[in-house]
Amino acid sequence: MDIFVTQFESLFSIVSSVVPFIIMIGIVVTIHELGHYYAGRIFGAAVESFAFGFGRSLLEVTDKNGTRWRLNWLPLGGFVKFVGEASPEELQNENYRAPIGKKYTELAAWQRVIVSLAGPIANFILAIALYASIFVSFGKPVFGDVNVHSIASGSAAEIAGVMVEDKILAVDNKKISNASELIEAVAYSADEPVVLTIMRSGEPLSLTVTPKREVVINERLGIEDEIGRIGVGVSAELVSIEKVPVIEAIGIGADQTAEVIRKTIKVLKRLIFGKDSFEKMRGPLGIGDIADRVVDSNMKRTDIDLKEKLNSTFWQMLELIAMFSVSIGFFNLLPIPMLDGYSALLGLYEAVVGSEVSLRFQDYLLRGGLAVVGLFFIAVTWNDLRRLGLLDVFSSLLS
Repeated sequence: MDIFVTQFESLFSIVSSVVPFIIMIGIVVTIHELGHYYAGRIFGAAVESFAFGFGRSLLEVTDKNGTRWRLNWLPLGGFVKFVGEASPEELQNENYRAPIGKKYTELAAWQRVIVSLAGPIANFILAIALYASIFVSFGKPVFGDVNVHSIASGSAAEIAGVMVEDKILAVDNKKISNASELIEAVAYSADEPVVLTIMRSGEPLSLTVTPKREVVINERLGIEDEIGRIGVGVSAELVSIEKVPVIEAIGIGADQTAEVIRKTIKVLKRLIFGKDSFEKMRGPLGIGDIADRVVDSNMKRTDIDLKEKLNSTFWQMLELIAMFSVSIGFFNLLPIPMLDGYSALLGLYEAVVGSEVSLRFQDYLLRGGLAVVGLFFIAVTWNDLRRLGLLDVFSSLLS
């Protein structure tokens, strides 16, 4: 009986932790689909429905253009359905009213390309806006020199010839202004050589160092990960915090968004060439777990009051939503069937060649795309279940 109660409590804890993820995916997916929606409407496309979630509708409203705005019972995504995609059951319904506008297939090829790309672009715009709001609210920290004050024995830095009192200026020509930026710069380069630009006795110097792979645990979130480390202790004094005007903040937000994309591409390349394990990938459950841990870690703090807890949670969630939005936008640009990048590629082909890709070839591509997406989803979900300990929970319940 005690075992059953323990397992029930574990399941209850898991179920209650999905709320932060639902909020996050709700914002990101809604913005993504609104990108498609407004791009389509600009070109005169008729929209049959705009839905958040899947399954049957819990709430539904039809606007003056005949578009059904739906809130469905399963809040794990969403979609825009343009005219031409309505089901036969809907068309036979005597209350069905055709939306105003053209069929999606009647749009010019270049217009369909833009509609396909509008979703990911909307995700990038959201991320830029969120990052910009963070910098406007908190300002931009300005740090002094990144000085090496210690070097671990036998570390990658020692082997490369890094010395105490060296000033680290850049990693692979990317400027470094604080310890966090140094950690991030080498974290995605485990077992891969990087070039450190340092200043020693007033002279610039380039050293090639190969970060060693290490398992680290984020104490605040309890997340275990493998990253690259070079084994140096650095200090960079916080000089000031500068106020950031809105226009400058937008530029910084764009840089942050581009940096997330660069890191994502680097991680994918490392996965493809076998330099990192696929186990590092996180699916919906894993992302939801991170969101839950962000909320939980703030609410359990004893050094601040409730207002400060909520404020800290709010801003950290905004940053997490920004990163998630960039990831959703980027992966939807991949030329894989079922994703926006594939639809854009088909439209681009038609615009350049003047004819559509044959239906037979599209069918082959779709089957292959379904297999790739399906295997990817199964793999990341399995990783999430294993990482969260759900496999052990279900195994105990079944036994």
